[in-house]
Amino acid sequence: MMVQYSKFAKMAFETNWRENVGSINYIETSTWARQEHNGFSPEPWLYQSTMAHCLRSRNYINLILDTEEADRHCIAGASVWKFAGVDEGVDSHVRPATVFVGVGTEVTFEVIAATALLRKQVPDLRVRVVNVTNLMILGPHGSHPYALSDDDFDTLLTVDRSIIVSFHGYHLDIKGLVFGRSRIERMAIGGYREEGTTTAPFDLSTYHLAAAAVRPGAPFNSKVSCLAHEVASYFMHCAAKDKVFIFAYGHDPEGMFNAPVFERKK
Repeated sequence: MMVQYSKFAKMAFETNWRENVGSINYIETSTWARQEHNGFSPEPWLYQSTMAHCLRSRNYINLILDTEEADRHCIAGASVWKFAGVDEGVDSHVRPATVFVGVGTEVTFEVIAATALLRKQVPDLRVRVVNVTNLMILGPHGSHPYALSDDDFDTLLTVDRSIIVSFHGYHLDIKGLVFGRSRIERMAIGGYREEGTTTAPFDLSTYHLAAAAVRPGAPFNSKVSCLAHEVASYFMHCAAKDKVFIFAYGHDPEGMFNAPVFERKK
């Protein structure tokens, strides 16, 4: 039905005599597309802001995944989560060494947990955390009405730093979206790879993400470079231990899903 309606809306939009038509708002109440874990969980946050935007729109098909700051974030389609990252400016000595991008509720939680872990183990590593709510912003400028300009894309994700994307669907979907953007070879994308069951997504764990952030960040900070191999190896060791524990006991280790706590800067 959605495909047929999209065809109708496209032809109607291209016809001079037809007025704008209301958008279809397709509401889902669980992350059914979260293929990296085959899991289900509700996504209530940002719901009100998303609904307001969708109900005002015309000639679109809106897939709805379930305060003023949330509204601004939703309108932008993506923004930097300053509470989670260690990212204080644009000068070379304070720019982020690595950029995390979370797309989807559960995988964004892993990104935040990885950032909290990095703060404890590698406090000198500067990390930026970006959450994306509108995938269309990632496409090359002009490919979609919401696609970011090249300048905005570089401002959000930096010009030359490594980008680590954690996506709750097929990783090839992100690759297809960013095709045509410049310097995308610096982007590592984690997502579902059509191999697995409903067990934990071991290759997208907090430890894997943290290890992936340390190595590319090392060249930009001498303090980090001295510890990079040691810390990354430790993270991978922790990931392996968790995997052994899960296979042995059938559940995740205690505290794995505790919400990270970030101390406010003084």
